Amino acid sequence: MEVKLEQVENVYASSLRIGELGPNVTDVKWNGLMWIAIGSTVVYSYDGIVWTEIPGITSFYAGGSDAINSVTWNFDRWIISGQNTYPIIYSYNGMDWNADTNIKTVAGDVINSVFYNGNIWLAGGVVDGAGTSSISYSYDGIE
Repeated sequence: MEVKLEQVENVYASSLRIGELGPNVTDVKWNGLMWIAIGSTVVYSYDGIVWTEIPGITSFYAGGSDAINSVTWNFDRWIISGQNTYPIIYSYNGMDWNADTNIKTVAGDVINSVFYNGNIWLAGGVVDGAGTSSISYSYDGIE
């Protein structure tokens, strides 16, 4: 599905609405080539105006208790964090996504945020069931 954003102007700022692609945009990132926005689904744009849903994301985040929490970029890969089935998925091109099957055993079922400082990845979340906070690290963002 492709949707052109409608610009809404007011006194304080301009706002863009994605409309049919979901009511809850929680994070937007740019990598120098493309934008990725997350929320109820994951969409991309090359110009910030025309947005297209990324195919296949629903195989990782089916809705319900599966949720998408954050997106980040680090120079060669995108990382999306979420909860339950796949807490971390990654992509080198923004279109083809892979699951990190190791992170759940290390960091738990919920990854709220991922950050890369040029040297190390940090993933913050919650160990499901235990209710304890978790900060995990990785040098490659995958293991």
